[in-house]
Amino acid sequence: MRAHWKFQKQSNFIVTHLVLWVVSIGLSPNSYAQDVEAPIVYSVERSLSTGEPGEKLERDYYISMGTNKGVKLGSVVEVLRRSPSYNLKTEKLHKDHLFPIARLKVIYAEESTAVARLEQIYSQATTPVLSRRAVLVGDTVRIPK
Repeated sequence: MRAHWKFQKQSNFIVTHLVLWVVSIGLSPNSYAQDVEAPIVYSVERSLSTGEPGEKLERDYYISMGTNKGVKLGSVVEVLRRSPSYNLKTEKLHKDHLFPIARLKVIYAEESTAVARLEQIYSQATTPVLSRRAVLVGDTVRIPK
């Protein structure tokens, strides 16, 4: 009985400190849950090279958005990169920005997922400097407005 009480007390201590940590970094459990729900690129596969000169290698982008969200064969989706901006004076996170970086065209769609191929990487003249000018796993996906 005593060991159970000690474990329960430690569990309560850990949960309390975890909640305080989440609040201290400015996130609420609800905002985090909504962020997790945002459709993303969750995998990238590329074709294998046959070694032929001038061969074009395709990349397939697997996205967590499908027919249940209005995506169908031939749909165009926009890829956005999350980029935090920090206030160097206060040394705090100012805002998370979502910058559009590319367009993908859907080649296959199921209820909750789809596969798409790159249609266009947006010009460097119209997008901020980012870590890589490519579609990466974890990038956010949306149907363009």
